[in-house]
Amino acid sequence: MKRSSCDREAQILEAARQGALSDSLLQHATTCQACSNTLAADKALRLEAGSLPSLDTLPDPTLIWWRARQRAQLQQVQRATLPIQIVERFALACGGFGLAIGLTKVWPTLRSVADRWISNWLAAVPQSLPLEGSALLLAFGSTILLLLVFGLYSQWAEG
Repeated sequence: MKRSSCDREAQILEAARQGALSDSLLQHATTCQACSNTLAADKALRLEAGSLPSLDTLPDPTLIWWRARQRAQLQQVQRATLPIQIVERFALACGGFGLAIGLTKVWPTLRSVADRWISNWLAAVPQSLPLEGSALLLAFGSTILLLLVFGLYSQWAEG
């Protein structure tokens, strides 16, 4: 596409930049396609330039370099420790799975030991407390399970 040009284009552009567009130049810009395109482009560029930050507000180049170097080092550390993080999560999952399997296998023994311990404890407690061994075992087991879940969540969220 060939661009059309006008002899008065530079004059209109200079007057627009100084804010002194005379009536005759404005009249010419409305009738001349090249001059009207030049004014429209100049206006758009001025609006865009107004939204850019001024050069005196840019940060110190040393700070920019330091932050870039720090970010690069952090990325290197993250890449280097990724296998460790994966193995830690896998070990945590295996540990949780092993704990669940172990508890299901050992649960009858734990329950009988806990029942005896609670019965002995309740024998020493005055009979005015309305707790039975099963209710106390349920409360104790729920508390331990809640603490275990919270601990696993803390470990998982930290990694």
